[in-house]
Amino acid sequence: MKYAIIACACAVLLGSSGCKKEGPVPASHVPALTVIFGGWQWVSSVGGLTGKQVETAPAGSEYTYRFDRDSSFVECHNGQCSVPGKFSLRMEKSLLFGDQRLTLVLRRNIGGVVERTRYLVEEISDELRINDDSPDGFGNRYVRKGAHLNQ
Repeated sequence: MKYAIIACACAVLLGSSGCKKEGPVPASHVPALTVIFGGWQWVSSVGGLTGKQVETAPAGSEYTYRFDRDSSFVECHNGQCSVPGKFSLRMEKSLLFGDQRLTLVLRRNIGGVVERTRYLVEEISDELRINDDSPDGFGNRYVRKGAHLNQ
């Protein structure tokens, strides 16, 4: 009986001391779409199955996004750009967390098939931090094109 009480107490303590997740961005705090306009250069990604895999751009490599006022975007890697697409920045239900989160949605029509990619937005300032909306996804960090890269 003594061991059962100790086990229950330990379970309660462990259950109540878990990591605290930040809540979603309230709809009243959704930034104006204009904050994302311009060019963004990829700096790093962290995540994966263990959450600890780190990827950075190799020296001389450049991976960028450009978001324009007409809601179009283009993705480029070392000067080779993808098919342009459309983007939106809005509140959507997170597949991972189940609540409303600020979401960057990218849509491209590739050979008649619409490819739709969703990212949860963590930050838009001089840095753009977007996260895959999946348990084994990556958090991606970009800086405004022309801004100093602090890796």
